[in-house]
Amino acid sequence: MITTIMSTLMIYNHVNKDYYNYVNTDDIAYNHVNNDYYNYVNTDDIAYNHVNKDYYNYVNTDDIAYNHVNNDYYNYVNTDDIAYNHVNNDYYNYVNTDDIAYNHVNKDYYNYVNTDDIAYNHVNKDYYNYVNTDDIAYNHVNNDYYNYVNTDDIAYNHVNKDYYNYVNTDDIAYNHVNNDYYNYVNTDDIAYNHVNNDYYNYVNTDDIAYNHVNKDYYNYVNTDDIAYNHVNKDYYNYVNTDDIAYNHVNKDYYNYVNTDDIAYNHVNNDYYNYVNTDDIAYNHVNNDYYNYVNTDDIAYNHVILIIALSGVAFSSYHEHHENQHHHPQPYKFGYEVKDHHGEQHRHEHGDGHGNVQGSYGFTDHKGIHREVNYVADHHGFRATVKTNEPGTANQDPADVKIHSNAQHALHRGGHHHQQQHHQQVGHQQVYHHQGHHQVNHHQGHHHG
Repeated sequence: MITTIMSTLMIYNHVNKDYYNYVNTDDIAYNHVNNDYYNYVNTDDIAYNHVNKDYYNYVNTDDIAYNHVNNDYYNYVNTDDIAYNHVNNDYYNYVNTDDIAYNHVNKDYYNYVNTDDIAYNHVNKDYYNYVNTDDIAYNHVNNDYYNYVNTDDIAYNHVNKDYYNYVNTDDIAYNHVNNDYYNYVNTDDIAYNHVNNDYYNYVNTDDIAYNHVNKDYYNYVNTDDIAYNHVNKDYYNYVNTDDIAYNHVNKDYYNYVNTDDIAYNHVNNDYYNYVNTDDIAYNHVNNDYYNYVNTDDIAYNHVILIIALSGVAFSSYHEHHENQHHHPQPYKFGYEVKDHHGEQHRHEHGDGHGNVQGSYGFTDHKGIHREVNYVADHHGFRATVKTNEPGTANQDPADVKIHSNAQHALHRGGHHHQQQHHQQVGHQQVYHHQGHHQVNHHQGHHHG
């Protein structure tokens, strides 16, 4: 049912919405406990240790050290100096390094492998895989998962539930937010990320910018000059460019990779992957997932909608052919998922005569939610979307009525801008897809 465009060396695993890319490895280890995700790449041996929610990646090491006091777990392997680590539930992996970093915070998980320098990582539930890199970055955010493997440039990806496959590419895209998974392959430089929900990538730059404000996201890569950006929730990707663009808007996500010109894309939950291309592709839809692999052209994979629409298409196709031999049958199905990331649900039922009603939606851990109710019958397809997602604008595309009070503004300027954004949380945004009939808003939730 699902057609994904990947390289021949991609493995897709789906458990609790985890996606893994195992590329250029002799052995692949898969470990999944309490939502930890590991990519072990270019290693001969993989070690897995699990005690009180500790997860270790031991790669290319001769000796493994285990120390346990007040729930501290340390792995000191083939190093000349040993760091000082102090805090309940800190987990460190120091492998084949000359210097050891200092890491301090509840439930930090670090994998330092074959590196000369060790970074400083600080935040609850950060998971890092640093493999075959000379420099180690600093990454800081709740539930960010990074895999740095065999890449020259490191990208930045930011958005809830975006899944990217970056394989054998020189440039990597940018994904960020709870449930972001990163694959960084064969890189010499690692990005720098710091502050609660601030994400910075400073790679191969001569000068480093000053960034100050909670939730600013900057990517400075292979640039001579660094821009100064200051505003809550601005996200910048500056890659291999001589000039730096200034972009200022709540929840804008930019990926600028190997381009002389910078593309501007602005919409809440837009996800862009610009890899090894002179032209920039624009893709806009919440929960779009892209696989850009070793190509000048961009491959587009839309997982959730593909799953949903493929299910409908398969059902319709199957029903069409089954109708030749069997009478139509009514059906219904549904599911609900709730975990520490939020809630999701899907329900649908049909009467066996081509009339279908359903709904699906999600609510994340920050209270952002979307609810879609739809009807498909002989009048066509109609849908109503209710959401409080920020960053959307009032607009009226064809056959759609959108009413939003969410903030949506763009400020362009020079250095040392200081703005204050007051994010509005108020009425829900409602989308009405115009058909012959409005959606029945009183339809219930049906469990399969």
